[in-house]
This record gives sequence, structure tokens and C-alpha cells, in this order.
Amino acid sequence: MTKRRYHQYRLLRKLAIIMAAAPLFQLSQCSTGVRQVSATMANSMFGIVESIILMPFRWVLSGGTSI
Repeated sequence: MTKRRYHQYRLLRKLAIIMAAAPLFQLSQCSTGVRQVSATMANSMFGIVESIILMPFRWVLSGGTSI
């Protein structure tokens, strides 16, 4: 293997490693995960608030017994 061919091989090997790791640098994927977690938390909080607001109505409809 000549010296020039060896340098080309090393350059191509480094390029292949960078190309293989390129999907890891996509920050949009991270923000998608953050959005999904935020949406799940918002839905959970909405469910909690809804149950607190509807508690008096459930109490009246059940005849005063706790559910």
C-alpha cells in the first residue's frame, strides 16, 4: 500500500465514522421527545384538574357518599 493510498484509506475511514454518527447529532429528534413528554404531562395535569373540578358533582350525584 502506497503512502497516498494509506492516507486516502484513513480519510475514508474517518468520513465513514462521521457519517455513521450523523443521526446522533439531529437535535430535532431531541425536541420531539421533549414535546412528547410535555404533552403527556399536560394531559395528566388536565385529568387531575378535571377530577378535582368534577368531585363536588360526583359527590352530589352519589348521594353524599365518597367514591
